[in-house]
Amino acid sequence: MRGLEDREADRLEALLLKDGSSATCPLWLIETAFLSGILASSAAPLFVEADHVDFLKPVDVGNFLRLKSCVLYTELENPTRPLINVEVVAHVTRPELRSSEVSNTFYFTFTARPEAMKDGLKIRSVVPATERRHGGCSNVWMLRTQN
Repeated sequence: MRGLEDREADRLEALLLKDGSSATCPLWLIETAFLSGILASSAAPLFVEADHVDFLKPVDVGNFLRLKSCVLYTELENPTRPLINVEVVAHVTRPELRSSEVSNTFYFTFTARPEAMKDGLKIRSVVPATERRHGGCSNVWMLRTQN
């Protein structure tokens, strides 16, 4: 996983395999959420958990995926372990038909690295709001080439 230490990427992969969701939550998906976590914290966050996944439509080989990741809200009550809650929405896009539909919605939680908090890192306060007002958004395009 780019931007993460090898140890952290190994931990993420082990977590995904342990809870059986590796097929539904690949690392590239977490990378997309990770980008929004950086926008909210101005530093590389730590993965806490993958929450529920909504499967709405299948994604066929050859479909383009547009992944939109946004910080939904932050939880700052515990100053030593603030939480960053991120939503990733996958859109199946078919340019030849000029269509795009939501296929999946994923939810992730990140926190700040303890050493960054000790160094005075401040997490942005993001409260639940409309999509236009989320705390940090990123977009990633992918082409689905295999199952």
